[in-house]
Amino acid sequence: MGTLKLGHVKTRQHLKDSIAYVMRESKTQKGKHVFGNSGHRPDLVLRTFRETKAIWGKDWGRQAYHYILTFAEEDQVDPGLAQEITEAFMAALFPEEDHDWVGCVHTDTEHVHSHIIFNSVNRNTGRKYRYEKGDWEKTIQRIADEICQRHHLRTIAYDYDESGKAVKKDAGAKIATNHEKHDQRRKRTADLVRQDLDRYVFQSGSFEELLDLMRADGHKARRGVSKKYGEYVTFTPQGMDRGVRTYALGEAYTVENLKLRVRGPKKERAGEGEKARLERARRIAALPAATYRRRYVKLIYVARRWKNGSPFPGSSQYKRAVIEAEKVLEEYNLLKKMSFKTKGEIKGFLEGKDLELKECYQGRKRCQDPMEREALERRIREKNKQRRIARRILRQVESFELEESRKGKETKEHGKSK
Repeated sequence: MGTLKLGHVKTRQHLKDSIAYVMRESKTQKGKHVFGNSGHRPDLVLRTFRETKAIWGKDWGRQAYHYILTFAEEDQVDPGLAQEITEAFMAALFPEEDHDWVGCVHTDTEHVHSHIIFNSVNRNTGRKYRYEKGDWEKTIQRIADEICQRHHLRTIAYDYDESGKAVKKDAGAKIATNHEKHDQRRKRTADLVRQDLDRYVFQSGSFEELLDLMRADGHKARRGVSKKYGEYVTFTPQGMDRGVRTYALGEAYTVENLKLRVRGPKKERAGEGEKARLERARRIAALPAATYRRRYVKLIYVARRWKNGSPFPGSSQYKRAVIEAEKVLEEYNLLKKMSFKTKGEIKGFLEGKDLELKECYQGRKRCQDPMEREALERRIREKNKQRRIARRILRQVESFELEESRKGKETKEHGKSK
């Protein structure tokens, strides 16, 4: 099964480092599995890429694209077959051979996989390659599937609908690409930040106070200056890996406009999200009085208001209760998964996680491939989360044992006094 992961190279230094990494001799059997149309040494490939950019005067912006073609261990793909499939993929993707590219099969891991780096500038026309939303489904992964079928390898578990879009087999649900998943996470983060900014703008008397309230609610706030957009703040909500800059949230959320909003009359402070919520409240109030529907909708509205709008009396208690409930669910899931029976097993689990994290941190120091480094970061975050949950469970067990011991002593003392 050949599966493509899509990435891109942003800067000149990133391009140099990426080419050097994928062509490393320790990963390609001393250069045996290096191929392409731009050279067999990192310096020659880099020179070819830069000369093409210089000819067309397009050495700015995105420098290249980095694709990784992975194969399932069950398919038992050898390095020679992986190279053949990769070369066929590039021939199908660029039939005119109009992009500089280099391909490398890495054999230093359990799963054979190949890296492809191709120039963002077309060497025949000077146009820059542009990835459009949906290209992965309609073209890129489909090419890889057709080649794998010719070699009697399994393909990724989806079919194609009438429009050519990829859909999961027997599900009819569209597969989300890495780009689409990133967009979904970014939208979710932006929505959270907008909601909290709209809420705290009403409670703030100054921009600094607004930042303090956002930090108190769990957001990380980092200030910066952009040449294009001027002053901005990057807000990272609690539990999110990446933040969002204020100028990306909309016109009402730039630093300049936030400062105006906190100084203005309260009726003028509402942002886009707050205006929508006020409109929703007006619609609810307009419902007929003598109906169960109005009562029900009002109850639901009030119950959710602590999350979606300005807080009502006691809302912080509900919020804390929800957070505690999420912690209990995390602890239950870990207990169910690991089947801890003794305190010693929990301590052993923690010691194992400490060793795994140590290996991950060492691997991160040695890792130069951006995509592999990102995968390591995800593993580190997951293991740290499991360690935090296990420590909470251990503290509760120790607290329970201490309480039981205290009750036992009180019972003995009470018996003696009788």
